[in-house]
Amino acid sequence: MDLRKDQLYFYLLCILHVGSVLIGMTMTSRMILVNINIINHQFYVTGGIFFIPIVFFVQDIVTEIYGYYNARKMLLTTIFVFIVYVFTVYLIGLLPCKNNDSLCQSFFLIAQTLPRHALSFVISLAVGGTVNNYVLAKLRIAFDRKFLALRFISSTAIGEAIFQIIAVMISWYGTYSIKDTLPLALAAYIYKILFEIFVTPVNLYACRYLKSIQAEETKNAF
Repeated sequence: MDLRKDQLYFYLLCILHVGSVLIGMTMTSRMILVNINIINHQFYVTGGIFFIPIVFFVQDIVTEIYGYYNARKMLLTTIFVFIVYVFTVYLIGLLPCKNNDSLCQSFFLIAQTLPRHALSFVISLAVGGTVNNYVLAKLRIAFDRKFLALRFISSTAIGEAIFQIIAVMISWYGTYSIKDTLPLALAAYIYKILFEIFVTPVNLYACRYLKSIQAEETKNAF
């Protein structure tokens, strides 16, 4: 049986969701120093900050077009793939290598950080991602499918807040002080919300396009 076009886009969105998580969480252990010369202040952000917002971006589209049930299936699949990825990288990092092999040692150091970040991610995304999808689904009913931009931003703001609190508490507790992690969490949250606002027009266009494809596929089916 041929794959419907709207189903193809669903699978492509799932691939983007999984890819964003794998890249983002691998980069989480890379701390980036940000200097604000105007106020003579500096703080850290993680490398994953540039990829994790895409996760909620994709979830919004999937929840709106394909429903809460399919969005949850995508979320659980991503978590499963990520756990397998972390487990594999961690085991490879434990294998012996040549003495004084700096690349091998560097790989081992990165691999050692992944289990803690994995625990942080699985819990934060399972809770924050589920809340994001649930809120968006409920707002869809409450607003009778209107005010799509407001629904996207509102659900992301709530889901990201929960995600950020859990992720920072688990990932960096005992490694960085509250003085360091608080600006990190706040900067990451603000960036993610601004990202959502900035890409909302793209989100709206994608939803309209996918809805038109669904309508066309449904019409052709009869």
